[in-house]
Amino acid sequence: MKNEKGLTGRMGVLFLKSIAAILIIFSLSAGYSWWDLHQGKKMVEKACALAPKGTPIDELLPILKTEGYRFSEHTGQDGASILVHAKEGFGRYSCSIEHDGRKVLKSGVIFLD
Repeated sequence: MKNEKGLTGRMGVLFLKSIAAILIIFSLSAGYSWWDLHQGKKMVEKACALAPKGTPIDELLPILKTEGYRFSEHTGQDGASILVHAKEGFGRYSCSIEHDGRKVLKSGVIFLD
């Protein structure tokens, strides 16, 4: 009987330690994800701040490249735009920059979910 209680007690402690380890890992993962999203939003806001109305596109694109932003250019019937993405944030926040081919017409942060 004594061995059975001891074994159950040790198994109970092992079980509690396992649950604690799982909770710690989950908390760290959730914290990192939140931090990454927060940093991504801040970086995208900075990119939009670099692109006020009237900024020449030829000057803006090299600045964005040197700052480490990724971007994609789109042209259509409505005009041209650039979507700027930060390295962080899983691409959920982007800076949309509308332009006429020469100068920025409008820029703003958008949430892509």
